[in-house]
Amino acid sequence: MYTPSAYFCARIATMLIAIIWYPLVLTSVSVWFYDLPYMTVKGFCEWWGILTIICLCGSAFGMMIGALVPKSVPAQLTITLFIVVFDLGAGFLANSSDSTWLVNFICLISPMNYGCNLLLRRLLQGRP
Repeated sequence: MYTPSAYFCARIATMLIAIIWYPLVLTSVSVWFYDLPYMTVKGFCEWWGILTIICLCGSAFGMMIGALVPKSVPAQLTITLFIVVFDLGAGFLANSSDSTWLVNFICLISPMNYGCNLLLRRLLQGRP
């Protein structure tokens, strides 16, 4: 039989082709719809890369929860709970500048926080 690490490496390798297309479509629509300033080919590839990294983190986290929780409905509820908590840490639901120590801790562990910061830095790059 396969070891768990070989299984997850093979799973990520086979899903990589499908995972890359969603950020590419999202990047193409975002650049066109929002008319993002200072967006060159290099900027397009950076934006696409950041969204791909966020997508890979979410996919790996979903596979981890799927391996830890054997039934599908509790796994989906657990993922939904973590998505809400990580979105809170990214600042989607509340401002983290004047919050409690718990929200500040969630900001430190939230991958969405780091992804949103990367996208914001890319968006503001080159502005005076």
